[in-house]
Amino acid sequence: MGTGQLVHVDGVHTSRMSLTQAWSALPRRGQLRWARRGVFVLACILLCAYMLRAVVRDHNSVAGVLRRASSRGAVVVTASNFMYRAHARNFQCALQRLSLPYAPVVFSLDSRMHAFARENGMASIALSQATGDVALSGDFYGHESRLYGSIARQKLIVPALDAGLDVLVSDADIHWCGDVLKELQTMGGVYSRADVIIMAESDYHMMNSGFYFVRANERTKKLFAQLIENSKFGNHDQDVVNAVFCTEGFGAKKMEEDSVDGVPFWCRARDGAEIRVLPVDRFPSGGQVIEGKPIFKCSRERLMDMCKNMDIVVLRNNIISAGKKMARCIVKGMWFIESMAGNEEGERHAHVRCLGSAARPARWARRLCGSYC
Repeated sequence: MGTGQLVHVDGVHTSRMSLTQAWSALPRRGQLRWARRGVFVLACILLCAYMLRAVVRDHNSVAGVLRRASSRGAVVVTASNFMYRAHARNFQCALQRLSLPYAPVVFSLDSRMHAFARENGMASIALSQATGDVALSGDFYGHESRLYGSIARQKLIVPALDAGLDVLVSDADIHWCGDVLKELQTMGGVYSRADVIIMAESDYHMMNSGFYFVRANERTKKLFAQLIENSKFGNHDQDVVNAVFCTEGFGAKKMEEDSVDGVPFWCRARDGAEIRVLPVDRFPSGGQVIEGKPIFKCSRERLMDMCKNMDIVVLRNNIISAGKKMARCIVKGMWFIESMAGNEEGERHAHVRCLGSAARPARWARRLCGSYC
């Protein structure tokens, strides 16, 4: 060992003495005292290293990302590919404008979307092997593209449920009128005991898998395990969700008694989860008829007034192209990001600024929206 110029160890004064000699000069009791101190310090170092490793691992895990984005025991998630990046960014900006205490987590379906999301400050879980991100699940690779988003959405909800977090899934092109998460968490009556609360199509002919709220419990964990088991059923997640939630062939039962708010049915899944359908007058899709016409035929001012008064809680775009959906949102006062002109595929990292108020209804948007407005 090295030497010290002047050492005082438990009353032993040494000068130009090696540490080994100093240790030997200590009485037996002193040696035991210093040995115990050394063991304690080493144990603390090892424990701190283990805890730091666990923190880093959790930070980069799917569950860690979801926990950090949670508020009031719940997390909001959406899914998007690069083609829908503008809608994902608009969704984020619209929620910021409402001053909500949470932001959505994006399930990015390709590496370009993941890069775009991170550049624009969105919490993103990458589902593309090309990104090399830690927070991904490799199980999804190799599936057909038509199932890609549905498998990802269903499977990535499970870590949140395991972490005890409720989950609100919302398509990025759905317009929120207020604190929708709070609205769903505090709904009374039959909705307060529901395990899943889900949007319906305008005529209630099926449930819409683009918007639903899931409470974390053992029943919903089993329900989503069943969804994953049957993820190849049908053409997309809407087929899977309707089958598993509500059809006898999957052990579920469609119920008509005890329905409320004009909703004609609710469902009980195989393992007991209760699925309640939202009323279409307050949670309308684009095909919903109001005041004698499809809801998107209402004027911009009328829609925004209904939204402001919470006569409607959300408004879902029905099936049209991404470009037409953008045009419709601009025309109807539901677009809150600057123009993305020039932000083409090669500029995947481009930052897109949020607007302080809804974008003005540009002439090109009116033309593109056409009969859909």
